[in-house]
Amino acid sequence: MSAPAATARFLEGIRLTEHERGLLIEQMKKSGVVERRKNPRLIVDGSLAMLITMDSPGGSSACFRIYPWDISRGGVGFFHRSFVYPGTRCTMSGVARSGSPFSIT
Repeated sequence: MSAPAATARFLEGIRLTEHERGLLIEQMKKSGVVERRKNPRLIVDGSLAMLITMDSPGGSSACFRIYPWDISRGGVGFFHRSFVYPGTRCTMSGVARSGSPFSIT
C-alpha cells in the first residue's frame, strides 16, 4: 500500500472479542504448539493490536488489524481470517510500551 500503515484503511484480521481471543490463546497453549517451535516464544494475551500490510507475491496488497498471540525471533503468530501464503511480504506497525511507534518488515 502506498499510504503509511498508521493512516491506511484496514480490515479486521478476525472478528473476535478480547475474551474469545483469550480462549483461543489458552487452547493454543494447551495444544503444545508453542513447545514445538524452533525459537523461544513470548505469549501475549491477545489484547495488543497491530496493523499488518500484506503484499502478496501476485501483486495485491491489503492492510489488517491483527492481535498477535505469539512473538519470537522467527516471527509472529496471530489469528487471521484467511490463509497467508508463503512468500507474502508483511509489514507490521504498532506502538511500543514506551509509546514509540514501530514498523517491522
